Amino acid sequence: MRVFKYRGGDKDVFSRDLSSLEQDYFWSPNYDKLNDPCEGLVLTDQVFDQLDVLNSALGNTKQTSLNSLDLLKGAFSDLIATKDKSGIYSLSKTFTDELLWAHYADSHNGFCIEYDLDKLCEFEGARYSIFDVIYQNKPPIINVDDIFASDAQNEVIQILVLSIDKK
Repeated sequence: MRVFKYRGGDKDVFSRDLSSLEQDYFWSPNYDKLNDPCEGLVLTDQVFDQLDVLNSALGNTKQTSLNSLDLLKGAFSDLIATKDKSGIYSLSKTFTDELLWAHYADSHNGFCIEYDLDKLCEFEGARYSIFDVIYQNKPPIINVDDIFASDAQNEVIQILVLSIDKK
């Protein structure tokens, strides 16, 4: 599938992009480096609140279960931390989007690089999750049911990574 990366035209960005094309790599910034502070924002408090309720309901007689819930809370915190450190490489399915040209290509002064998505995914040693972005008015909320659903792995990753506030 053909996909497109809109790029600004400033000297540093151009040099990095040219180098990445010459050396067959791509740079994927983590959330701290993205220009939208709402990108990747997910409300996770509900998961911790639900686990606290389970902890209270089990009481002291179920110490093994309490330890397991604490481990689960720790694992979920680790998942959120991993999400925050993961690289994001945003691509478009079109090269004619005026808003993308204005916002990501230096107010129409930049350029657009076409990629073959299948070829990008062939890079060795890297793990990729490819999703369409979910645009919505409010940040998504994750709860315990989302985590334990049998087919939830990709859905949870998609919620954590690719939910963006509508502008």
